Amino acid sequence: MNTDHTIWQIWAGPGSGAFAETFLRHGVALLGAEGPGPWRPDRRDEDYLDDQGNGGVSIRRLASESKEGDVILLRTGVQALRAVGLVAGEYEYIDRFDDVNGWDLPHARRVRWFRLPDEYDFGRPVFAGRHRFARVQVPDVIDYARRFIDSPPTAWQTAALPELPDEEAALSEMPDAIAKLVGLAQDLH
Repeated sequence: MNTDHTIWQIWAGPGSGAFAETFLRHGVALLGAEGPGPWRPDRRDEDYLDDQGNGGVSIRRLASESKEGDVILLRTGVQALRAVGLVAGEYEYIDRFDDVNGWDLPHARRVRWFRLPDEYDFGRPVFAGRHRFARVQVPDVIDYARRFIDSPPTAWQTAALPELPDEEAALSEMPDAIAKLVGLAQDLH
């Protein structure tokens, strides 16, 4: 592996990784919050904070510091991995990811993921829990990532990216089923 490429970690979401399936299915690494729209270098990190005060630094790193060919580790918690990936595209703002299990995650990079057959547990905390996207600093995690990328199978590293989900059509009028439900609720009230 080219050691010039940075190794990053990204949070797979609350619990055992609520966002992981979306990341893997669509070949993306996603972050929120929406903030003032797409990340721009003239904006402050604080402009992109979510309700819990997270996001700004991570969004800047995803948008401007990560590069095509960098490695991303999809982490669950602070000590386990769900997948290993390679950044496969430039930063994008994809608003169709405005509801990933209730989270608004429009800041994106395309990623070629390799899903691990079982979670890999390092046996101790090795990832920064505070930042949702950060550079990996732990030597044995860096070694794991480099050895993984250099080991077969490697066809996934150049495979076609999966399709992004379709845009949802804008509603021009209320669907009948919802109108009937609203009418029923009003009748019951």
